Amino acid sequence: MPPPDDPAVFEIGTGETCFESIDDGATLPVMAGPQGGYHLWFAVGCSDCGARVRVRYSLKDPATGDLFPPGVPQEGMIELLPGEFPHAFGLIAFLPGRQWEPAAVLKEGTHVILAAEARNDDGSTKHAAPVEVVLGATVA
Repeated sequence: MPPPDDPAVFEIGTGETCFESIDDGATLPVMAGPQGGYHLWFAVGCSDCGARVRVRYSLKDPATGDLFPPGVPQEGMIELLPGEFPHAFGLIAFLPGRQWEPAAVLKEGTHVILAAEARNDDGSTKHAAPVEVVLGATVA
């Protein structure tokens, strides 16, 4: 897949097998994982981060700005694929709830904020970006 048209220096996307740009209001399918949980595919691109970047990402409630349970952002060092728009895909943004806890599962149509930061070696934020998306139908 070609790089996004006019990508931002730091951009949040989606995609299991390639980077796909997303805009505010996009509907993303909810993935039902094999271990009973739910997630969104998350991708990130950064044109000035180098070959590896520490990324912290999370799902937040747009009404409160709070993290959805379990309330802990995910963070890790990721390798960016080289090219016109260095990027990574196939990252998992966990949603609350499990198949055996239906009351905790976010319903189709729920708005969530995918928030991400590229972080410097000292832990400070190099770039930050949020995008508000809508949870779509669940896919097994």
